[in-house]
Amino acid sequence: MAPTTLRATRQFLPIILLMPTLKSAIGIDGGAVFQLLAIEDLRLSPAQIGVAFGLGVLSLPVQVWAARIPLSRARRNLQIFLIVSAAQAWLLAALVAAGAGSFAAGALAVTVTAEISLSVLYATSLQPLMSSALASVDRQRLNSRARAFGGMILIVVLLAFAASGGVLRVAFLVTIGAVAAWVAIDLRQLDAPSVEAPTADDLPRPRGPITPQMRSIYLAVGILNLGAMPLLLVYVGKALWPGGNVGLVGALQLVGALLSSLSWRPSVASLSTRMRGSGIIVFVATLCLAALQDPQRHRLEQVALLAIVLVSATATTTIHIGLMELTHRSVQQRSSVRDFALFDVVESTSLQVGLLIGGLLVSISLRTPDWPVDPYRIFLVVTAAAALAAVYRVRSAGRPTV
Repeated sequence: MAPTTLRATRQFLPIILLMPTLKSAIGIDGGAVFQLLAIEDLRLSPAQIGVAFGLGVLSLPVQVWAARIPLSRARRNLQIFLIVSAAQAWLLAALVAAGAGSFAAGALAVTVTAEISLSVLYATSLQPLMSSALASVDRQRLNSRARAFGGMILIVVLLAFAASGGVLRVAFLVTIGAVAAWVAIDLRQLDAPSVEAPTADDLPRPRGPITPQMRSIYLAVGILNLGAMPLLLVYVGKALWPGGNVGLVGALQLVGALLSSLSWRPSVASLSTRMRGSGIIVFVATLCLAALQDPQRHRLEQVALLAIVLVSATATTTIHIGLMELTHRSVQQRSSVRDFALFDVVESTSLQVGLLIGGLLVSISLRTPDWPVDPYRIFLVVTAAAALAAVYRVRSAGRPTV
């Protein structure tokens, strides 16, 4: 793997800074901005939102097929993804401008197609390109600190978005679409990967079986994403704390991810201590969430809820950064597109299933107010325990590349 240069690192910065806000706006991974739009502007129900997020699972055959895309097409696919995302942001702007009506469900089609384009075009491009062009320490800096700055931008956007409405929300969606289009054009400067053996890289099927290390990583990612507090903003706004500051809850999720990214220290050594400690924190946080009784009436429980959201988001992000770096250390260049594509298949599919389950459980929880612990929180505790066990199975020394 070629050593990185400052120029090579800077080539990846624009898209990494943009992605948190873009994904949140068009509903990728249950984006907070999209959730606010769906609830407040388009008047969609929790079940509708959850089903829409879950429908991304139907794209699984296409995602598996995308693992065959050669690395040589990665830059072009990144550009196509950004152009498609810009069009989706503009379509959402049109729907919000028209108001909640018979076309409001069109927003759900946007998030479904956004998830598909992310899996097919983005997931098969960015990380494989970074794996080819950058060394381990520089990848970790981009996947942690650069993403942190992108997260800072999203926090400001989310707080402003929650406090605004109408014309300002439409203007935001139009602007984020324009920025995505600009970044797509700017990616022309991104260096294409140097492929020493084109015949190996361009084979329709990547060589070699999936290693036990990668299988354990996929298992950990899948379970972690399944229970990563799906549709939390919908749950808080509808069931746990009606009338509460949902925008603040969403912002604290982002702050937690930001704190994890900023505090991450690149290392070529074992990552097991960080990941396992964070898994314990996530499990304890979900137990504390399950113990809350009535945040709507008790100020102390409101503070506890906000603290739980912050701590859980921080720990979950730490695990994700560790698993991503272990993936970089475990893949070979000839199979990098396949391995990263399958990583995204597992990541996105488990998240979509979690969002589908979350939407249904929020609806059920609204109808079971007398339960000591509602079904949504039971689901979080069970998946957090399973995720902790899966993280302990991962061999985390990896194969650092420097």
